[in-house]
Amino acid sequence: MSKCIDCKKIITNKAIRCMKCNSIFLHLNTDLNKKISLGMKKNGIKRKTVIIICKYCGRKKEVYHNYKNQQTCSVSCAAKLRALDPVYINKLSKALTAKEWSIINKKAYKDGKLVAGGTTKWIDIETSNGKIRVQGSYEVRACKILDNWKLKGKITNWEYTKDRIPYTDEEGNSHIYLLDFKVFNKNGTFYYIETKGWKKEIDDLKWKAAKEQGYKLKVWFDKQLIKYEKLLRWSKSETPSCLLGNSGGSTRTGRQIVGHQRESMQVTSGQVIKATDDGCNEPETKVSRRSPNL
Repeated sequence: MSKCIDCKKIITNKAIRCMKCNSIFLHLNTDLNKKISLGMKKNGIKRKTVIIICKYCGRKKEVYHNYKNQQTCSVSCAAKLRALDPVYINKLSKALTAKEWSIINKKAYKDGKLVAGGTTKWIDIETSNGKIRVQGSYEVRACKILDNWKLKGKITNWEYTKDRIPYTDEEGNSHIYLLDFKVFNKNGTFYYIETKGWKKEIDDLKWKAAKEQGYKLKVWFDKQLIKYEKLLRWSKSETPSCLLGNSGGSTRTGRQIVGHQRESMQVTSGQVIKATDDGCNEPETKVSRRSPNL
């Protein structure tokens, strides 16, 4: 047995990283990932697969070996199987309603606590601003880019912000939009960055609220993250520790991210904040971020 060089978790095989850390490492080191893929194709090596039997419908399905413990053939069957579980039904009956959760979350926001929506895992990483906890691999990648810009003097500083913007939906219900990153320019101005896997209908309301309240907001989809990562060209010795491990949760792999929408958007600033370009030769784009619907 040995220990993972990143998270120090004990592993039983001869690998130097556990599966979780290795997934992050390969995704963030795209050149190495491509080299491995090309080598496998050249030598005719295919990923190992296994056959599983769905516990709900009984259908057989071929999956990759790392999904060998998957119990159902689809998300639909998984939901139906869960609905038959008496333990799950009992928990569900005791669960808080959406309205009760909304009240709790709104109070937490008002008290300044960091509350996030969605099911994306939280990850602990080391940055130039110390150890922080971010949500998902997109935010981990954004930290790398912003640390690089800060190191090169293109920006003064950045932070994983708790700033929030109130907005109202089409039915007149009030919500709170939690922003991702706050970036400070050399001239004293600032703007916000939202990392986004895909766009939802409610995002238009959030971005409109940000614009009306005079904030400059940029959204980074996978396409923008890849572009800036290519411009960084980190060597192995220069790569920050946050990019090589120290993760406290799972992230989406490159294969999973491929299917996400790749586009860019920007909400321009109003008169309140005259934010200027960040000096990173970033094209004019439109912006967004994942936030809970309260």
